[in-house]
Amino acid sequence: MEPVAYAKRHATPRHAHVAPASPRAQADPAVPRPRRAHRWLTRLVIVLVAILAAFMCVLVGFSSLQQDRYAHETMTSQGRAIVQACYEVPSPGEDLCAAWVSQVYAKALDRYPTGNANDMYEQLTSTDRAELEPGMAIAVSTHPHTEAGRKYGHIGVYLGEGRVMDNVGHIRVTPLDWWISHYGASVPVRWGWL
Repeated sequence: MEPVAYAKRHATPRHAHVAPASPRAQADPAVPRPRRAHRWLTRLVIVLVAILAAFMCVLVGFSSLQQDRYAHETMTSQGRAIVQACYEVPSPGEDLCAAWVSQVYAKALDRYPTGNANDMYEQLTSTDRAELEPGMAIAVSTHPHTEAGRKYGHIGVYLGEGRVMDNVGHIRVTPLDWWISHYGASVPVRWGWL
């Protein structure tokens, strides 16, 4: 048998069936393929962005519900003057919540309510949330959180939209619901005009 004939007989045919290259194999070798870790990280980022977007939608919805909750509130000219004065009167010091409220009312209305928070509490008559208006004083005659609070109570001013401003050694704004539950532990919280 001749060597050339043997080689021709056992050689792979020119058009023999070869499995097509996979899409990965056909990809441009100059472009790096993403690793599995990169794909996992991309999916994680997409999920986190979706969760953040859902959370923001919930916050926006909650905010609009809060706005609807206080949509009935109207601010009188007296209330507007008192709320404006709240932002202008500095803290007179710690344990002087009633002094701050007196200074706010004096600046807004040229009238200086006297006494401590306990005394002012006696002038306030309403516990009906429907009657609470921006600019009204909000008070308790006693509360268990500080020594001065047990003796004299605490007082602040309702700003509207579910916010209360008061003096605790510095001026702060807190949610109305928190203020009522925190300070109303011993006696009902009352509000009204001084």
